[in-house]
Amino acid sequence: MISKEEAYLTIKNYSDVPITYMLETADGFYTTAEELLSLNKQSGKTSKMEKYLAFMVEAQEGKHVFLTRLFDDFLAYYIEHPEEATLAELYARSWNRLFYDQEEEPFKYNSYEERQQILSKWEEIVQLLYNDIRKITDTQNLSRPPCVQDHSRDLFYMAKPFMIKHGWTTNDVNRTWTRI
Repeated sequence: MISKEEAYLTIKNYSDVPITYMLETADGFYTTAEELLSLNKQSGKTSKMEKYLAFMVEAQEGKHVFLTRLFDDFLAYYIEHPEEATLAELYARSWNRLFYDQEEEPFKYNSYEERQQILSKWEEIVQLLYNDIRKITDTQNLSRPPCVQDHSRDLFYMAKPFMIKHGWTTNDVNRTWTRI
């Protein structure tokens, strides 16, 4: 049987960007990075899933896996790829993951404590990346649309000029980032 750590190491090799979550079911592990992936616990076989609906059906019973290494690898990727475009992508992915984890039903986690650990890690990462965005934007003359000026203390809106510059925009309905 494949352990959580083994599953993570196998799945992460299928993506050029760091994964932001992994779900565990009785039969396997699931994630979405660049593709929808599943890993069978018994055989260790990894499969790319073609249809999002199939992924959702199979992974719907899954619980979020807490692995410190996932967060460490996410930050290591940023350190290894310090370009502004990568910063924007990682900020969008970490912000979105934090948003979805906050919205997720508590039963999708193994425990309340694990859920809090996951949320805390994403909050730390979002803040760290935002601080780097602010260092950059404070030295650049980027126009600030009214939504930014009206929300001067909101990390989501304050990052918007930088994010737009790098091909991201806001989905104001649920406060997430999406590619332009």
